Amino acid sequence: MMATRGMAIDAAHFHAYPYTSAEAMDKVKRLAGVLERYSGGLRLHSVGFAAVQARIREASPLPWATVLLRMAMMECAQMIAAKSGSKCLITGESLSQVASQTVENLACTQSVVSLPVLRPLVGTDKEAIILKARDIGTYGISTEPHEDCCILFAPPRPILRGDPGEALRLYRSLELGGIIDGALAGSGVEKCP
Repeated sequence: MMATRGMAIDAAHFHAYPYTSAEAMDKVKRLAGVLERYSGGLRLHSVGFAAVQARIREASPLPWATVLLRMAMMECAQMIAAKSGSKCLITGESLSQVASQTVENLACTQSVVSLPVLRPLVGTDKEAIILKARDIGTYGISTEPHEDCCILFAPPRPILRGDPGEALRLYRSLELGGIIDGALAGSGVEKCP
């Protein structure tokens, strides 16, 4: 949706190689290639987050794992935005679609960034999103059975209504700064088909 407004986009893909496959990365590149047709340009940043996930898994309460991972992604995305000159972050979150997208957990995940977070799909229901995906040609690619890093270490009973203050306390205790810096140093811009 934002791309149709003429916005050039720097996209960030967080992978957990070797836990995620080359096919999963190929899927993301093909999705970016389709979306590039609708934007004023798209650069796909590929960031390895396996070390971040390992730290979260070893040092945080399991129900918080997904929210803390998404907080790390937001922090890293803001660092990419700073390098590229971007003025906001855009996510594809849809309210209460999954446990990490309750109002409370959205507040937690954005608590680590200062840039505005735009969520063009936040009030859109799943069926409308699927129809749009079919219309623009991303649905078939999206439904391919390749894993993403968010589900790899997903807790069986995730927190549903996280408190942003508690989330920040837990997040800071992880001391992820150096790990995220290392992930960014090893990141690259992918060529999209």
